[in-house]
Amino acid sequence: MGVHLEGPFLNRAKRGAHPEEYLQPLTLEALKTVIGDLLPTVRIMTLAPEIEMGTGVIEWLKNRDITVSLGHSLATAGQANAAFSRGASMVTHAFNAMPPLHHRQPGLLGAALTHPGVFCGFIADGQHICPTVLNVLMRINRGRLGSLADDLNGGLNGGLFLVSDALAPLGLPDGVYPWDTRQIEVIEGTARLADGTLSGTTLPLIEGTKIW
Repeated sequence: MGVHLEGPFLNRAKRGAHPEEYLQPLTLEALKTVIGDLLPTVRIMTLAPEIEMGTGVIEWLKNRDITVSLGHSLATAGQANAAFSRGASMVTHAFNAMPPLHHRQPGLLGAALTHPGVFCGFIADGQHICPTVLNVLMRINRGRLGSLADDLNGGLNGGLFLVSDALAPLGLPDGVYPWDTRQIEVIEGTARLADGTLSGTTLPLIEGTKIW
């Protein structure tokens, strides 16, 4: 158990609900400063690989048993595959805060769904991903899973996992709630900022299983 640190090393164009003023350039020095004494607590780090300045960030995290997840990113397939080859092994909320899957520009998501050993989280509230597209995602994933024997031997060839993306009002009824210095409006369990930007959910994880 530990903390998933989602930022501050995100692409400004895909920051979603993250305040722009807190984003930072991705350097090894900045990373060490942000994590500081919390190194034993951080277990997952989401970053945008295309903004890395210099090298060594992914390797530094991996060598400290921190899972590197790619997200809030405009990475090309080539940039994403390079990051996966260096040790990144996860994608934060597939389809969200990244370019859509395009038949000539597969991007981060296309790379993640075809690179061995990469796992994609997804938010199943019916709003972050349309249920039809979620069905497509599930069908793609079926072809990636190894045999049961492979799974038992630690040979999973990547896959999907459900995330809630839940915020502080988890489990509370729909309404308007304070969120940092801003407010979020929750409608049917999905939270948005005043400008309509998706910011998360207030649904427990089990609710995501009911969408599909």
